[in-house]
Amino acid sequence: MQSVKEVFTFQYPEKLQAIAFQAQLPVANRLYEQYQSKKSSVVLQFVERTRHKNGENIMNLKPTFLGAAAFLAMGVSSPAHAVTNFFTNFDSLAVASGTYTIVQSLEGWTATAGAGIEVQNNIAGTPFSQSNLVELDSDNNSTMSRMIDPGKYTLTLMGSGRPGIPASSSVLEILLNGSLHVTDSLSGIGFTDTNWRLGSTSFTVFAPTQLSLRAAGTNDSFGIYIDDVRLSGSAIPEPATWAMMLAGFGLIGSAMRRRKPTVAIA
Repeated sequence: MQSVKEVFTFQYPEKLQAIAFQAQLPVANRLYEQYQSKKSSVVLQFVERTRHKNGENIMNLKPTFLGAAAFLAMGVSSPAHAVTNFFTNFDSLAVASGTYTIVQSLEGWTATAGAGIEVQNNIAGTPFSQSNLVELDSDNNSTMSRMIDPGKYTLTLMGSGRPGIPASSSVLEILLNGSLHVTDSLSGIGFTDTNWRLGSTSFTVFAPTQLSLRAAGTNDSFGIYIDDVRLSGSAIPEPATWAMMLAGFGLIGSAMRRRKPTVAIA
């Protein structure tokens, strides 16, 4: 029995080399290297047994082209956009202990509502990671935002109510392009120091998107504390890639209905 690579790498008759060998086999060989350890049944479906004619090995080109198209869709094509990954703990800014400052941008974030981004160093509570935290309510309810690329994401952050302040003043909203994705609140009543809790949410965006963290509680200059904000993402296929995959699967299904594969993997 012939291996997938042997089938893909037959020398075609001279008239077919320019069409099939140069155009398809470099792709097929690369794909073979990706799949040889798995010996995938999917690979098997794309291979046609060679037949002999006039003493020459001739490959049926139709299934070869189907295989290359489907392999391209699944193994070669990749999203054009890089995903956004970041970690911010607001400690890059020098703030004296026991004081705070309000800035318009910090570690990739930009103030998009309110007076700005309020960065504190041990005023009313201990930061999760020394030496700073952000209170999402500077002189009034505030919002900080940043752009992210298309991707499948998980956002995590540490949150705490400001000690002694009720949950009605410590409301966090997470927005995607201005639309509410999720909201939560944390109470500081009964605490003399920060009481950090881990928050996590997942989402998928298919275009460049503005990610925002917004204070939505009582507009009283007291707000939820946040620290150690992390976004972890993975790529998703672009619409064109999905279309290629669907077209490839359609061709495969059509080919499978017409015939059964007859080459086994060695």
